[in-house]
Amino acid sequence: MPIKKISIKEWEKLGLPTNTTTLYIGPYFKWDRKNKKFEKPKLVITHSEKKNK
Repeated sequence: MPIKKISIKEWEKLGLPTNTTTLYIGPYFKWDRKNKKFEKPKLVITHSEKKNK
């Protein structure tokens, strides 16, 4: 799955958060126990926020 660079305007049109710096975009490889190998990667977006006390 190719990853494409986009501008901030395109990012906002997709409705994605613009005020965070803790956004991780990366692949997730699931382990296939039957065949004992990794499956095709899936794109995962992780967003962590500060917890309120």
